[in-house]
Amino acid sequence: MELDIRHVQQIQGKDVMPSEEIRLAAEAKFDAFASLYKKELDNGGLVPAEFSYKHHFTNVHEDFGCALYGREMHLKKGTIGVGAVHKHPVINVLLKGEIVIVSQAGRRVMKAPCVYVSDPGVRRIAFALEDCIWLNVLATAHTGEENLSKIEAHHVITPPALESK
Repeated sequence: MELDIRHVQQIQGKDVMPSEEIRLAAEAKFDAFASLYKKELDNGGLVPAEFSYKHHFTNVHEDFGCALYGREMHLKKGTIGVGAVHKHPVINVLLKGEIVIVSQAGRRVMKAPCVYVSDPGVRRIAFALEDCIWLNVLATAHTGEENLSKIEAHHVITPPALESK
């Protein structure tokens, strides 16, 4: 399946907000893509991507009352990833590779090294043009891999499942 990303506008800058009409059209295109993606999964045309993760934690800092959690993801070239919707801004660091990110706000091609802050409430589709290493950094009251579900519950709005049954 070829990822068609021509339907969204190129992001000109991080503060650019699309008009309501453009945002609604982009959301409709995203929903259509998600539907096609699920259909292809169900028909065996795609294989759900498996990412390798490394989890990094700081200790809870007494002055701030929180710790930092870094989630390092390794994506192979050609992988399509559908991200979760976050409740809060997230620091994203592309450590290695080149990737296309498509969201309701537009399309962005990033080449490592690259750092940006993603807005809350936006779901993204990523297409790895090269093998990539991606790092998300979140503030959290919890540390340790045994608390990953608590961290996710605090930060993520659970999107519709796109895995095959």
